[in-house]
This record gives sequence, C-alpha cells and structure tokens, in this order.
Amino acid sequence: MKKCKICGIEKPDEQFKAFRAKDGLRRMNICNTCRSRRDRLKVMNSVDALSGYSDIDLIYALQLRGYQIITKS
Repeated sequence: MKKCKICGIEKPDEQFKAFRAKDGLRRMNICNTCRSRRDRLKVMNSVDALSGYSDIDLIYALQLRGYQIITKS
C-alpha cells in the first residue's frame, strides 16, 4: 500500500506506475488517476494556446520554420 502525493488516498501498489531505477523497480508517488487527470489538464491548456491564431498565421509560422505547404490544384 502506498499513499498518493496529490490526493492523499492510500492505494495498492498496482495503482502507481512502475519504472526502472538503478536499484531495481520503483513506483511513482502519484497514483494513475491523479496522473491522468494532471496530464489531461496539460493537454487542454496547450490546445487553447493555439486557438487565438488564424489558420493563415499558423501556416505562415510553419513556412518560416522551413515547412513547405503543398496544395493540390
């Protein structure tokens, strides 16, 4: 049993993501539920960052970075 750092609920070890460390297998301090909620909020905020720009502005920014826009006639 392990206590989540965010929600404070004690959950079984299987509810925490495992990763390899130098000293063996370790578990994260944040449970899978809180981790997915946190990641979903990050994605929602990043989508809103581009909504203020028009399509033409975004295409122009890509062209400045070296992308070529090919259209079919």
